[in-house]
Amino acid sequence: MRKFGIFTFVNNAETLTVSNEVKNEVKDMFTSDEWNLMYDVFNGYCLGDETVNGYEGYQTKEIKEANLINSIVSECMDGINYSRLDDKWEVDKDVFMKKLESLNYDKALAVYDIVDDFWNK
Repeated sequence: MRKFGIFTFVNNAETLTVSNEVKNEVKDMFTSDEWNLMYDVFNGYCLGDETVNGYEGYQTKEIKEANLINSIVSECMDGINYSRLDDKWEVDKDVFMKKLESLNYDKALAVYDIVDDFWNK
């Protein structure tokens, strides 16, 4: 089990690590207000094993990657649609969502790792 401060997931399939190079690249992708929106969205979020590794019987690389990326996109979209976090943090939702949709699996893991680091300061 890997324990994140605000996320907990059980990962039986592999050990996940995010390189500092990828984390730095992802940090630079988003503005400080976009990061604040994500910190807000993922405060108290639980990252499940299925999100990271795919569901049993549906564990292809493509599905695994899509699950993780879609979880970030959908959670942020919910924060925008239901809590108006784009207004709160003065984020252009169209630009922000395009950035999120451009993430690959490693970068999506880095987003979770960066948010986790923020909440564990």
